[in-house]
Parts: sequence; C-alpha cells; structure tokens
Amino acid sequence: MKAFQLFLQTNPKHKLVLVWSNPPQDILQTYAKEISDLKIVFLKYVSDEYLRSLYNGATLTMYPSRSEGFGFPILESFACGTPVMTCRNSCLQEIGRDVALYVGEDNVDEMVDVMKYFEKNLFNMELFKKMSNNLLPSFSWDETASKYVDFYTKSLLL
Repeated sequence: MKAFQLFLQTNPKHKLVLVWSNPPQDILQTYAKEISDLKIVFLKYVSDEYLRSLYNGATLTMYPSRSEGFGFPILESFACGTPVMTCRNSCLQEIGRDVALYVGEDNVDEMVDVMKYFEKNLFNMELFKKMSNNLLPSFSWDETASKYVDFYTKSLLL
C-alpha cells in the first residue's frame, strides 16, 4: 500500500482494490487514514464471478505475497488477461515463470516503477497474452493430476 500511496502522488486517477480474506487490521487502519477512501477499496470475501470481474477490470494485479502456498491469484489473473506483479525470491516465480513481473518483496521503489511502466503503456500486452496462454495449460487440473499419477507410479516402482 505504501507503493500505491507513492504512485498516487503523480498518478491520482487510479484506485487500489484489495481482496484479502484476513487483512491485518493495523495496516488497514493506518493506510485507510492516509489514502482517500475514494482511492482504496477493501473487500474481504467476494464471489468467484465478482473476483473474475475485478481481474478483468484491472490494469495490473499486484501480488507482493511472501507466504502464498501455491499462487492461484497469479493464474487467475493470467486467465483473465491481466498482467501480474509479484515478488522474486519466493515460490511464486515457479508459477509466474517468465510471464509475471518481479519485484523485491519490500522494495517499494520497484513496485512504483512497475505501476509507472503500466501507466505509460510500455507493457507489450499482445506478447503477455501469448505467453500467458502458453503457460496456463501446464497448470490445468488434468495436467496436474497426470503429473501426480506419473510421479506416484515411478515412485512405487523404485
């Protein structure tokens, strides 16, 4: 939120929508006071349909998570055609591969730079769509189940 606050200083037309199942109240209260209520929206639980509409309407999914178990939001965002900024030095690079944009987990300046990059329309959306469409099939439920079957079959034969 600090990065978005800095970004707003030169790009006041944007909003930040946070979908957070269990938000830390101290952080929310601090930033809610500093950023206008018109610029930041906190959502706790949303339906799958509404979440899809949020991804579809977003310019960028900012996902600076340090502790995500798998990274479904990255794949969900890609499936909706929305680019993702996430943290390097985490398991999320295994999901986003060479399609996501990576920043240091506490590097506010890098996060602001990524937002400015999108603001200036420097991002190649066509290339992103091609790359994300090529990536998504490797994470399908059928592909995942097939990999598990192969793994267990090979493991049991050893």
